[in-house]
Amino acid sequence: LGTRQKKSPSFPWKKTRKIEPAVDYISVHFNENIPIPYLADLCKISQTYLKQLFQKSYGLSPKAFIIQKRIEYACDLLATNLYDISSVAQATGYNDVYYFSYQFKKITGISPSRYKKQRK
Repeated sequence: LGTRQKKSPSFPWKKTRKIEPAVDYISVHFNENIPIPYLADLCKISQTYLKQLFQKSYGLSPKAFIIQKRIEYACDLLATNLYDISSVAQATGYNDVYYFSYQFKKITGISPSRYKKQRK
């Protein structure tokens, strides 16, 4: 009788560790233009696999993860009431304040100006 080897269980943390270099890079450089191929190279995996691992680990694509980080930082800046919306857009990597406002509302459900007013 042949014996079959059992496959070792797949541990999610192992998969998450594969994309750790990308997550670390995004955490520092989220306000810059970050090409997905560059992130895949950092992790030494294909772009397709990178996207799959981000989706499994965070429920987001790498691009959506970057946008999420940008908007989280924007929320922090707006909450201080020290910066105008245009400055926050620039600080979070958006050259177009209207596109920033669109992305902000898409993620948070309210406009940056309304968010800022609610934090006063």
